[in-house]
Amino acid sequence: MVLGAYLGRRTLLMFSHLSMAVFAALIVPGAVRNVAALVVVAVFCFNAFFNLGVGPIPWAAASEMTPRYAMTAMSAIGTGIGYIGTFAIGVIFPPLNNWWGNYTFLFFMVWNIIATIFIFFFIPETRDRPIEDTVRKHSCGIHFVVGKKWRVPPEEEKADLDDLDQGVIQEEGRALLGDTTSVTPVDIIEMPILSSPPTPTFK
Repeated sequence: MVLGAYLGRRTLLMFSHLSMAVFAALIVPGAVRNVAALVVVAVFCFNAFFNLGVGPIPWAAASEMTPRYAMTAMSAIGTGIGYIGTFAIGVIFPPLNNWWGNYTFLFFMVWNIIATIFIFFFIPETRDRPIEDTVRKHSCGIHFVVGKKWRVPPEEEKADLDDLDQGVIQEEGRALLGDTTSVTPVDIIEMPILSSPPTPTFK
């Protein structure tokens, strides 16, 4: 999660899936040529990169792009889909391994590449983005998120833009009032202190 906060959820997800695809591909030649060390290292790295991004990041990203009132339902649906996917992999892996033998992990390589492409085109970056802005910008069904049109600025950048907009509004207000001059410091002129006149005396 520390890397997710530093690199961004979307970037870390793509990096995690792409790394898993690479190590899934390395398992195949290791199994074909019976290089046990390569298979062991590749399987270890495959699981390590899963736990680096694909495992924890979806939980954080989902909570940052879901309205607060729908978080409970979203968590339940996400958990259910995760368990169904885990169960499906456990069911199809034995027959898949019987059919493909040493080339079984090509199946996982292909799906990780597909996941990387899907994230690049359809998953927005949510790091430091207000949930309300993300929901408002992307609540329009499945769509491409590449391009400035779909970019949600981070909170710090949004604050800078708000300050800039406020300055523009003030300048426009001065122009409407006919005050187009810039504000300059006023020199303070020291006026001489006059003594009070003498009080007349009557004899």
